[in-house]
Amino acid sequence: MRLYDGGFRVEKRVRQVQRTRGHFTIEIEKIGRRLLLVAQLQPASGYGRIPHLHGVELIGTSSSCWVLDGHERVEAGPMRKECLIGQTWLVEPAYEDDLMSVESRLLDAVREANALRAQLAALNAASVVGQPPTT
Repeated sequence: MRLYDGGFRVEKRVRQVQRTRGHFTIEIEKIGRRLLLVAQLQPASGYGRIPHLHGVELIGTSSSCWVLDGHERVEAGPMRKECLIGQTWLVEPAYEDDLMSVESRLLDAVREANALRAQLAALNAASVVGQPPTT
């Protein structure tokens, strides 16, 4: 969740609407001659993309979230000039309900794949029985 947008604090009600989900990573990138920590969020399907957070610093943490600070590099203005905008992210891990739902869907998919594999093996066995032996 982005706490600031364009350098201005986002109202709490708007922050709730702008939440996004996805795979979160922090990696070291070489930008010019500098090495910077860069946070990225690969959005889940149906969620919007947000700019990467450069120069990441952990400024707060609790048992349920992290607060990261840095800057986004965005193109703005009529010349599409790159601007650095200070940004703060509130990062929360996936909830247990989400993880259990994914695990349940994965188990259902594995069961279906095993059933299809058994049907295919039965069809192959039936077709081999009906053919004359090869020498």
